Amino acid sequence: MLEHKPNLWIFGDSYCDPDFQNDKSYQGWPQLIKKEYNVTNLSKTGSGPDYSMQQLVKMLKRTKINDRKNIHIFFVISDIFRIPLDFANPSILTHSKESLIVNYMLFKFFPDTVKNSIELQKDINKTWTTKQQKKIEQIFRHHILYSSYTKTEIIKTVLFLKELSFQFASVYVASVYQHIPDFFGTIDNTKNFYLAKTKIVDVFDNDFGYGEDPRNNHIPKDSHKKLVEHISKWTKELQPFEFKDLI
Repeated sequence: MLEHKPNLWIFGDSYCDPDFQNDKSYQGWPQLIKKEYNVTNLSKTGSGPDYSMQQLVKMLKRTKINDRKNIHIFFVISDIFRIPLDFANPSILTHSKESLIVNYMLFKFFPDTVKNSIELQKDINKTWTTKQQKKIEQIFRHHILYSSYTKTEIIKTVLFLKELSFQFASVYVASVYQHIPDFFGTIDNTKNFYLAKTKIVDVFDNDFGYGEDPRNNHIPKDSHKKLVEHISKWTKELQPFEFKDLI
């Protein structure tokens, strides 16, 4: 008799994208986890929370409420500034437009933080005209960087995911860049809902130049199997974990 595999939905960016495999000598965790679960992975390299939420809503519309109790959700909140702009040219060689927008803003406002800026500038110029670049800069300067946008988007995302935990087998949430407690204090975890306390980048420092990270999913080789093991313990025993446990 075949063993029944649990159902797992995965949402996120390159930390979860099964196609983000820079080192072909080993499998990343999004590939390894397929051996234990029926996986629906809708992660996309360079995407932001807005994209992930769109994919989640699509899955909710397709899934009956009675069937949701047999599904686990693993949701990684990427950079909240990765927003879709309709006028952006989607044909980019290395990154999705949402990720490139963030790198562009770092380049404009905090140039000292950007490594390999020459390649970044090339991608920017391939993607947007000078007029479009100025428009993006205006949007960020006046409506996002100096507003409550980040705080409200984080709060809405986390609270929506927590509400879903009443319908699903479990919901695990982790943030890549933003330290969520900074936005609205601590949030009470429940038996089947867990919000990781530590930012992923604080554990797996992505201190590489633009487009230069050689690791699969930005995670060290030895940590991929550990992540699968911890996800398994969470879904089967509701034993929470932090990404620092993977080191």
